[in-house]
Amino acid sequence: MYISFAEIQSKATSLLTDLNTEQKFVYDEIMQERDDINGRRLFFIEATLLPNGSTVHRAFGIPLITEEDMEQIDLASRRAEELKQVDVILWDEATMSDRRVYNCVNRLLRALHDEADEEDFGGVMLVAGGDWKQTLPIVHEVQGEGVIDYTLKHSVMWSRFKQFSLKTNMRAINPVTPTSL
Repeated sequence: MYISFAEIQSKATSLLTDLNTEQKFVYDEIMQERDDINGRRLFFIEATLLPNGSTVHRAFGIPLITEEDMEQIDLASRRAEELKQVDVILWDEATMSDRRVYNCVNRLLRALHDEADEEDFGGVMLVAGGDWKQTLPIVHEVQGEGVIDYTLKHSVMWSRFKQFSLKTNMRAINPVTPTSL
């Protein structure tokens, strides 16, 4: 599902009063970087929830069995045209994704934005969220500690991410009850 930044910003503005101090700091940092033409474009937010969207595999045409070269989107297709309009990617549960998936999305977006040797993800801002203590990628025919080598932290891109850590457990403060659903 593709949502315009204006729609996200409108909803975010209405929710800003509910953010705790940590969340507001992260939000302000990302908005400041977005507005700065030379700002950082890659962020990792640990332990957050991001609403809506689709799976990475569906959005970017990546098969479930991960290989090094696997993007399956025709650069002249309607899907490619939609991806060219994307300004920000919100990647929830990013710790579950194999680093090779990030590499594929990076190559695809660079190709779509004619940024072959320039900006990561073709200049599209990537905001990734997840908790390293909860889930790791599932890697075909790799077991045990070998899986760690396939995490985003072991990608050449990891050092270019600005990292934030949210410590307050909002679910414990505001538990969801069956009646609040």
